[in-house]
Order: sequence, then structure tokens, then C-alpha cells
Amino acid sequence: EAVVDPNGLLYVVHEEEAAVRADNNKKFPLVVRANVYDCVDWTLTSEWLDDDITNFQSSKINTHFHFLQFDNQASDGVTSGFSYEQSVRPFTQFKKEVKKGLPVPMNAKVTKAAKKGDKVVSVSNAEQYHVGIPILIGADNVKGNEVQRIVKIEKGKLTLAQPLKHDHPVDDILTVEFTRQRFWADADVGSVFWHDHAFGGTTWPHGAVGT
Repeated sequence: EAVVDPNGLLYVVHEEEAAVRADNNKKFPLVVRANVYDCVDWTLTSEWLDDDITNFQSSKINTHFHFLQFDNQASDGVTSGFSYEQSVRPFTQFKKEVKKGLPVPMNAKVTKAAKKGDKVVSVSNAEQYHVGIPILIGADNVKGNEVQRIVKIEKGKLTLAQPLKHDHPVDDILTVEFTRQRFWADADVGSVFWHDHAFGGTTWPHGAVGT
């Protein structure tokens, strides 16, 4: 029988999340396979909530790859020097019970069902956002998530640059806590190891690694 870490942290493909959560025998570090000349293209999000024990009320997660060339100003995941931090906060967190650590992530929920083709979305706490930024809509919706750019903000409403590509029911989550990452396998270098680079002291021992 599988030995389960109660504080385990895993990178999981969104489409496989439900199956992994339901079966302890599937809770292993993520392995992504690529052929030479393939491009691995994914959007990174997090559901690791703030707590006192593992992240000091300041949850962040990112990816730091070994054996790859990368632009260390934007795509390494490091959080030091003058690099642009590529960490994400939990898109599933909407409040905090304690006043310490990082503030509540900039998440919201759809308050009125939106249809494919709509350009205005009714959301909670729309005023926290800024015109011009990209936002992930339907962050926990496996079949209907999309990234759109905000062009106008009114009380409780966001106007988007392009029509919605999917329907979004009430309570679909909107967030700015995501990064899109692309990796080109332009040579065969064997196994490529990656890990979180924000809270390595607590994430590495609990599974926040992949290959």
C-alpha cells in the first residue's frame, strides 16, 4: 500500500488532477516526455494554500530546470537578484484568517454565468485588477479555461479584448496567478530534472520535483 505524505506537494497535469487525488498509487512526481524538436507548452498554476508550517503564510511555487539553457531574467523561476520572479500564488485562496505573510492572492469568481462570445464578465472584486493585464478565466475548469486581456473595468465587471472562447458558469475562478512556459527539446540530453525554486527547503522533501 502506498505511503502518503500528509504535506505532499506534486506537479500534476490539470486533466489528471482528479484521478491523482483519488488514487494514492498515482501520487508520484510528474514525468513529461518529449521528442527532439518538440515544444512543451504549459500554464503553471498552484493550489498550495498559505499555512504556518510549510510556507509561513507566503505560498509560492515555480519551476527551475536543470540541464537547459534559459533566459535567467525571465524563465528560470529564481527569486534572487534582479531576475523577474516567475512564482505563482494559489488561485484557490480567497481569504486569510491571519495578518501575516503575503496578502491574499488576486483571485475572483464569476458572479453571473458568461457565454461563449461575451466580452463582458461579471466578477467579484473586479476593482482589484488593472486595465491591460492578462487574466486566466476558468482556472479550475479543465475543459474551459482561457487567458484574456482586460481593456475596461467597472464595478463588478471586466471588459475583455476578445470574445470568450468558452462558457463560464457562476463560481468559475479568475486569477492573475499563472505563468505560461515553453520549452524546446532541440537536443537529446536524457532526463531533465526540475524543482521548485521558491521554497526549496520545504517543497523538495515533499515532492515538488519533476523530470
